[in-house]
This record gives sequence, structure tokens and C-alpha cells, in this order.
Amino acid sequence: MSLRKRFISNSLYNLASYFLLIAFSLISIPLILHGLGRDLFGVYVLFSTVIPIISIFDLGVGTALIRQLSHPNITPEDRDKFWNAGFAFFFWSALVISLVSGLAVYLIKTTVFKDLSLAPLVLNLSIISIALTAFFNHVNGYLYVIPQAQQRFHIYNVRTLLIGSFNTLISALVAKYTHDLSFVLLVQLIGFILSFIYLYFSQKIRLSFISLIRVPLKEISQLLHFGLRTFLGTAANQVEANFSKYVIGLTASPLAITAFSIPQGVVYKGAGVASQIGLSLFPTGTSLLTKDKLHKLTKLILSVEGAVLLFDFAAIFAAFFFGEPFLTWWLKDPQIVALAVPSLKILSLYMLLISLTPVTTVILTSLGHPQIPSFFAILTAAINVILLFILVPTYQALGAAYASLFSALVTVPSILIVFGYIYRKESRKIRFPSETSPLPPLA
Repeated sequence: MSLRKRFISNSLYNLASYFLLIAFSLISIPLILHGLGRDLFGVYVLFSTVIPIISIFDLGVGTALIRQLSHPNITPEDRDKFWNAGFAFFFWSALVISLVSGLAVYLIKTTVFKDLSLAPLVLNLSIISIALTAFFNHVNGYLYVIPQAQQRFHIYNVRTLLIGSFNTLISALVAKYTHDLSFVLLVQLIGFILSFIYLYFSQKIRLSFISLIRVPLKEISQLLHFGLRTFLGTAANQVEANFSKYVIGLTASPLAITAFSIPQGVVYKGAGVASQIGLSLFPTGTSLLTKDKLHKLTKLILSVEGAVLLFDFAAIFAAFFFGEPFLTWWLKDPQIVALAVPSLKILSLYMLLISLTPVTTVILTSLGHPQIPSFFAILTAAINVILLFILVPTYQALGAAYASLFSALVTVPSILIVFGYIYRKESRKIRFPSETSPLPPLA
């Protein structure tokens, strides 16, 4: 299969599963909201943020591993070395992350929701469920490195659909009939366990368990050398995406968290279309960094960014003219709709900006410059945090939406300009390979 056809095929796999999960979310969010109630839904939202936040602490090793295994010149011996180094790193770090996740849930309850009554049994089961979910999510992050590196995205997307189904439809049914937060989180844990089983057996992976004892420090060090440059950016993105909910919780109410998290979730799902394409572009882009194929990569970048812009303008139009009737039909809660609609309109403009960054990020990473998108992600998060403390106490959910938009207005045009300069510079190096290597090593 040609690279172009493979990229299109992988993108279609990713987008199909992604849009299916969006449909699942449209069905499930109102059921979870009404099943748990407005305040408990706000608790559920914050408890659930622990998993994506804590998952960033692979320290960029997952990205480095995908890049290394996608390298056209990697030998079978080096592949096995890096594969087992990743296994050792992810397993031991998953144990630590599991303990930290449980502690985080306890701290959220005792600080942000200290005035909200929650049965001890519900809290304890929630802590255990989140802790174990964090463990399996982290190990799963290692297991789907291989299908991404080999561009076998059908395996990756089966895993996504499996977890997504438990996080949406099945969780919604449990919330509707039990009204119990701990049961919802327990069901989501089952989804991650089943995903682990599928990923392990579907690939017939041979793991060297001896690497858990004789940890391959040299290979782990090389992965960390590259990965830490992407980790800071990933961490900053999670801060930008989730810190606003904590600020709202500390300065407003669980209802305000609900009113902001729902339109934010809608917008992030829209922006996620570009991220899904970027997911396919990472291994493809790395393989196109050669003199005779570079023009294909340039054409691919322009085509993807153009398609993303068209999608974003359509989404903005829909948010401004159909956002309120859609939320009214979807949520069937006039109080939340009244609070959410203004945020949805502001965040749709924010989506236009952030949707342009996934492609630039993966190309810069493929070129060996992950520190550049990381720098701009940190800058965006820093501006966002400052604006949150200024705007949220007065404007609550709407203040958080404005903080996101203003921070992106500063940084997104800047990273696009820097990307253009770096891409032209690296393209020249690739066309004249005697000057430098087009693909720097991990270390």
C-alpha cells in the first residue's frame, strides 16, 4: 500500500472511531448528568480529569518509542531493546501513577468538594477505581505503541472504541439506574481492563519480563532524552484543558463546573478531529523525511490544514446559530443551557485556533524539534492560568472560556510563524543531505 493510501486509510480508521465515540457521548452525557445530578456530575468531571492528567507522566517515552520504532533504519536488535526498555519503564511508572491517582481523588474531595456530602463507601470505591484505572491506562499506553509505530490503526481504534463504550454508553446506563458515582467509575475500570486483555493477546506480544529486574537503563535514558522535550508540552496542554475546572470549583460551585465542562467537551471533540489526523501523520511524516518524498509531505500538510480550517468555520457557524437549540434539545436542563451557551460560542473561536496546532506539532516532533511545540504549550498554559485567576472569580464559566481564547490568540499565530521558518530550514537540509542528517537520533 502506498504511503498516501496508508495515511488516508489510517485517518479514516481514526476519524470513524472518533465520530462514533462522539455519537456515544451525545447519548451518554445527558443520562449521566440526570442520573448523578448536577452537583455530583461536577464531582464526576473532576474525578475523571485525574486519568488524563496523570497519563502525561509517561514523560514522553511513548512518543519517543513510536518515533524510534518508526525509524526506517532501525535494526531488529535495536527494536527489541527499545521495546523491552519501554515495557520496564511503563510497568514501574504505572505502579507509582496508580498510588498518586488515588491520593489525588482523595485530595479533590477534601479540598474542592469539602462541603459536599459523599458517603465513605462511595469515596473509597471511587479512589480504588481511579487508582486501578490509572494503572491499566498507563500500561495500555505502552501496548498500543506497536500498532501506532506500524501504522496498524485498526488495533489502536478497537482499543479506543472499547474504552470509549464503557466510558460513555455503559457508564450512562449505570448512572441512570444506580445514581451511584462509584459504580460508574468501576464500570469504566472494567473497560480499561478489557482493553489491556485485547491489546496483549491481539498482537501476540513477547515481553521480556527479565527487563523488569534488569532494567535497560541505557535505552530508557535515550528515550527520556527525546521524550522529556515532548512531555513538558503535553503536561502544559493538560493544565490548560483541566486546570480551569479546578479554579472554577475553588471559586464557584459544582454547577459552574458542569456548565463549563460540557461546552468545553463539545469544543475539544471538534478540535480532536485535527488531533486524530495528526495521530496518523506522525509515523507517516517521519517516513516522508527523505529527499525524494519531502514534496509529498509539504502537499499533505497544506491539504490537511486547509480541510481543518473549513471544518472549523462550519463549527463556528453551528455554535453561534444552532448552539442554544442543540444544547436545549440535548441536555434538557434550562439552567445549565443558559450558563453553557455563551461559553460554547467563545470556545468555538478558541477551537479555530487550537485545531491548527496538531499538524505543526507532529511535524516539528518528526523533525526532531519537540521542544518548540512544548515551549508554546507551556506559554499558552501560563497565560491561561494567569487569566483564569483574574476572570473566573467574576465571570465564572464564561471567564474560563475567555481565558482559553485570549491565551490561544497570543501563542497560536506565533507557533505557526516559527513552524514555517523551521520547516523551510529543515527542508533545505533534507534536499542537501551533506549538510546534516534529516532525522536526528534520540540521543
